Amino acid sequence: MEDEILSLQNKMKSLEKENQYLKSLLDQAGISYHVPVETKGADLFEHDQGKRIISREITDNDANLFFSMFWGRTDVYAKRTVKKIHGRGQLLYTVLQLLEDRLS
Repeated sequence: MEDEILSLQNKMKSLEKENQYLKSLLDQAGISYHVPVETKGADLFEHDQGKRIISREITDNDANLFFSMFWGRTDVYAKRTVKKIHGRGQLLYTVLQLLEDRLS
């Protein structure tokens, strides 16, 4: 435990040293790195986050667009596999097979 604490303290010292070096580079280049933080009157946390959810129906086009991001080469991967459970073969469809069945 003490080794971990010493390791973290050394890491922190190293990061602080790097931070000072980077700040000196910014100072030499005349670049400001101080960002004013304005928190007066501003909520840092939105209490009713549910009001940001836009309720709408998911269409077949939406589903096709989403699943198209995950479709791969069908000539490389099997469309289904057989997994033996309790001595019997049970057919397990992959996501691709289920999508093809649903969309056809």
